[in-house]
Amino acid sequence: MKKLKFLIVDDSLIVRNAVHKAVKEGLGSDFIFEAADGLEAIKILEKESIDIILSDWEMPNLNGEELIFHVRNTPELKDLPFIMMSMHAERDFIITAIQNGVTNYIVKPFSPVELEEIIRRSWKSVKQRTEKQHALPDHQMYIKKGEKSLLAQLVDISRTSAVIRIEYNEEIRLFEDYEIFLQVNIKQKAPIIISRLYARAVRIETESSFHPTSKTCFVRLYFAEGVRDKETEKDLSNLLTCLKSSAEDVIKDD
Repeated sequence: MKKLKFLIVDDSLIVRNAVHKAVKEGLGSDFIFEAADGLEAIKILEKESIDIILSDWEMPNLNGEELIFHVRNTPELKDLPFIMMSMHAERDFIITAIQNGVTNYIVKPFSPVELEEIIRRSWKSVKQRTEKQHALPDHQMYIKKGEKSLLAQLVDISRTSAVIRIEYNEEIRLFEDYEIFLQVNIKQKAPIIISRLYARAVRIETESSFHPTSKTCFVRLYFAEGVRDKETEKDLSNLLTCLKSSAEDVIKDD
C-alpha cells in the first residue's frame, strides 16, 4: 500500500497528526494529504488522485456526512474507499453512515493497529467490489427471507457479490441474510438455475434522489463464504462463464 494516496480530513490537528503517523509508519505511504474540513478536502480531491479517504464526521464548514454525499455523487470519486472516524459508537449512527455510502467506520479513540487493519479491510473490500462483473440477459430472480419471497432484478454479478434492483419494503434491511433464487435464460442454451445461494445486504441506495416518492432501490449483496454446496458453486461458475462468452461475442461483432 506504499503507493496509495491518502486524504485525512479532521478539524483536529492532533488527530490528523496521529492518523498521518499511523498511515506512514504502518503502511509505508509517503503520499498523505490533510484537510481541516470537507471544503478543504474537496479542493484536494479536485487536484489529486486520492485512493483512500479517512474523514471525521463532525467538522465545521462541510461535515463528514456532506463530504461523503459529494464523493458518492461525483462520478470520478464515487468508488473511493471512505473510512469514517467518529466518537459516535451508537448502532443507529453507524448504520446511517454506512447507508450514506461509508466503506467502513472506526470509533475514536483507536489504536494505530486498529486503523491499519480497517484500512486494509476497506481497500480489500473495494477491490472485490470493482472486480469485473457481468450484466445479465433475460432472467427471473427472487430473494427469500424465511417464508417471504421478493421479486428483484439482477443488475450485475461476480463470484463474490451482486447488485439487485428491488422495490423497497420492510423486509429489505441492512446486514440481513437472504437466499437467492435465479434463473437466467441464455440464448440457444438451457436456462441456468441457481438456488441455495446465500448473501448479506451490505449497502442500500435509492435509485434516484431526484424522485422522493420512488421506493425503488439498489441493494449490494455479498455472498456468504463457505456455505455454498458444490452444485451451487458449479452453477455460479457456469453462469459467469456464459456471461463472459456472451460479452466477448458482442465485442467481436462490433
